[in-house]
Amino acid sequence: MLKDKKMKTIKIILTLIIATILFTSIYAVKNENIEPSFYVYNTIVEYDSQSNYALVINRENKKVKYDKNSETKAYPASLTKLMTVLVAIENIEDMEALVSIDVDSYYEMIEQDSSMAGFYPNEQVSYWDLLHGTMLSSGGEATNSLAIGISKTQAEFVKLMNKKAKDLGMFNTNFTNVEGLHNDNQYSTAQDMVKLLDIALENPVFREIITTITHQTISTDQHPEGIELTSVIIKYLDTFNNGEYKIIGGKPGYTPEAGINLAVIGIKNGVEYISVLMNAPINEYSKRFEIFSVDTIEIFERLNESTDK
Repeated sequence: MLKDKKMKTIKIILTLIIATILFTSIYAVKNENIEPSFYVYNTIVEYDSQSNYALVINRENKKVKYDKNSETKAYPASLTKLMTVLVAIENIEDMEALVSIDVDSYYEMIEQDSSMAGFYPNEQVSYWDLLHGTMLSSGGEATNSLAIGISKTQAEFVKLMNKKAKDLGMFNTNFTNVEGLHNDNQYSTAQDMVKLLDIALENPVFREIITTITHQTISTDQHPEGIELTSVIIKYLDTFNNGEYKIIGGKPGYTPEAGINLAVIGIKNGVEYISVLMNAPINEYSKRFEIFSVDTIEIFERLNESTDK
C-alpha cells in the first residue's frame, strides 16, 4: 500500500515537471518573435536625417547601422502596402486567377485622391498584376481589389494583416485599412517596418515583386496592350548612384499627416541593407523625391563595410 502511494506521488511529480518543461518551451517559442536577433546595436552612421524616425540594418549580421527614434509610433501611409502584399501572397492559391476591379472602392480611392495603378472599374485583372499594381504603382484600386478578391471585404483582410503583425512581433503596429490612407488608429514604427521587410524578403515571391523595376500587365478589354507599371523610386534613386551602392527595391508613402516615408533595400560592398525612413517633412519648396534621395543617399554613402563587422 505504501509502495503504491510512493509510486503515485512520483508519477504526480514527474507529470508536474513535464508540464512545466512544456509550458516553458512553448512560452519561449512564442517569445522568439518579440525581440528579433537583428537588434544588435553597432550604429556607425553619423547623420541627422530629415526623417524624424529611421532605422537601417545590415541583413547579414543583423546589426543596426542607423537609428533615430525607431520605436516611436508614426503613420505608415503606403508602407502599409508592404503588409498587404505579403499577406496577399500567403493567401493566393492561383496568381493567374482573374479578379474584378471593385467599383465602390475604385471611386472611393478617386475621391480620396489616392495613387492609382491605372486599372478601370470592373476590369478583369490577375492577382499577379494586382500585386505589382499595389507595390510598384501604389495603386489604391489595385490594393483594395486585391483584398476584396481574397477576403470578400477590406475589413476581413485587415484582420489578417493585424494577425500577421502580431505573429511577426510588430507590437507597435495596428492596421485599419489596406492602402494606407490616414486613420488615427493606423500606426507603426520604423522598427516594426524593418521587422516586416526583413522577414518578407525571405519570401521569394515578395522579393521578386518589390525588386521589379517594370511590369507589363496582361491584355484586358479595357487595356488590350496591358499597362506598364514602373517602380519610379528605384529608377529615381538609381540616377544618384555613384557606383558604391545599388537600391534594388523599395516602397514610398505619403499623406499630409504621415509626412514622407520610404522603405528601401540596397546593396553596398556585397552587403544587403534595409532602410526605413518615416515622417520626413515636406513643404512648398521641396519635392517628395528630393527628400527621399537626400536621406537615403546620405545614409548609404556613409555605410562602411570596414566598420560593419
